[in-house]
Amino acid sequence: MLLKHFKYEDKLKKKELLFSHGAYLASRRIKDFTILLFQIASFYAEVYVDTEEMEIGYIRAFSSVDELNPYLNSINLSQIFSILKPV
Repeated sequence: MLLKHFKYEDKLKKKELLFSHGAYLASRRIKDFTILLFQIASFYAEVYVDTEEMEIGYIRAFSSVDELNPYLNSINLSQIFSILKPV
């Protein structure tokens, strides 16, 4: 699937595609939303879940890796660095 096709799908179809073909990567919180990050094909999608209503409010898709910056602080690299240490 291409990003331009995904963007024009309705919210229900986007949800189906993400949960059947997407790979969950990370999450973050902003005010009353938990934002779930998925990768699907060659692009990413953020699913904004209203934590009070427990339903999806919005799905935003993008392909720029610059948009991943808000998630970089939550990645734990300590295990990777421990593997790379010389013995």
